[in-house]
Amino acid sequence: MRGSPGRGLAFVATVGLLGVLAAAGVPVAVGQSTAAPAVKPVEPPNSASTVVRGINDQGRMVGFYLDKAKRPHGYLFADGQFTPIEVPGAGATVAGGINNAGDIVGYYRDARNVPHGYRLSGGRFTTIDVPGAAATYADDINAGGQVVGTYDDHAGHSHGFILAAGQLSTFDAPGATTTLAYGINQAGQVVGYYEAGRIAHGFFYAGGRFTTIDIPNAVRTWAWGINGTEQIVGYYQDNAQAIHGFVREVSGHVTTIDVPGATVTNVFGINDTGSIVGADIHKGVYYGWSMLLHGMRGQRILGVAPRGGTGPGD
Repeated sequence: MRGSPGRGLAFVATVGLLGVLAAAGVPVAVGQSTAAPAVKPVEPPNSASTVVRGINDQGRMVGFYLDKAKRPHGYLFADGQFTPIEVPGAGATVAGGINNAGDIVGYYRDARNVPHGYRLSGGRFTTIDVPGAAATYADDINAGGQVVGTYDDHAGHSHGFILAAGQLSTFDAPGATTTLAYGINQAGQVVGYYEAGRIAHGFFYAGGRFTTIDIPNAVRTWAWGINGTEQIVGYYQDNAQAIHGFVREVSGHVTTIDVPGATVTNVFGINDTGSIVGADIHKGVYYGWSMLLHGMRGQRILGVAPRGGTGPGD
């Protein structure tokens, strides 16, 4: 398992907050109004839990779902249609990011349950492995084909990496015991989170320099996605142990995002046209969704999403 929150749900830790989840009321921040835009469900057929991890500027989305046997499958959702993403021979496949050319990255587990990153381009899978690593996870790809992700060493420590034009570079946040990289924009700016003293802090990494991102009044912050205007998305934990999604502007202003009735709201991706994607937990089930942000900046967003059955696809 990759760090904390790690690759939870016993398969892939794209969501991974199972060790810290708790339900609690969320007060509206002082000086903020409340908006209630529609959350559009993204629920592949026959899925028991669903997560949306990435979205490009054409609105094409990638992510993964669990089937009834709790086996993970990657998918592409475009033009109202779901297309499965399965690495041949893999025991599990997750899709993490998609660029405007339609190239997709993610990771899979082989027959020995070892995680490997991959890139899917033109219908062909290419494995991405950091040399000497115990596990490799590819999480996002930008228009220039730069891939960002995380690898685990054999001592169990996680480190970030960037793969650009066949050249691999690795990085660690200063003083961190764990560094995980999740999102990259067109300029090659990277976001993720690191742990120091068992506390998670978001980070922005560009030009070899790290900037810590801590949401005000949060006890933990996880950054997951970044777009071309340097809007950053992710989620944070408050003092009551509740988990909320967020969008952070380059000015530092933060918009909190909560799906009513959910115990957890996660935001994982953002594109350059103002759409975000994520998942929330409702009665123990992960529901994937997308949401349009235009006109919602400066407001606390309570995304309204329909819920029914025992899980997505029911």
